[in-house]
Amino acid sequence: MRRIKYVPITSSPLNLGHQEAGGLLMQKIQARYECYPDSKVIAQYLVTQLEQAGQIDCGAALREWASLPWSLFAQSWVAPSR
Repeated sequence: MRRIKYVPITSSPLNLGHQEAGGLLMQKIQARYECYPDSKVIAQYLVTQLEQAGQIDCGAALREWASLPWSLFAQSWVAPSR
């Protein structure tokens, strides 16, 4: 693993300089979004989970939203850069 230099932001409420002093390494991260072409597919999976947990009204609202033509479901994934 290569060490990445960074400059702590002095206006931050956290003093990030102590992390490096404690032996922690800062890593670059990357994020990507997975957009589902049909919101109904992922909505049905989530609705099943909600209904099993007794959240019937929430499941119905999600199902209704997913049936709208402009609905979009995007899931984010965050991971260290390579």
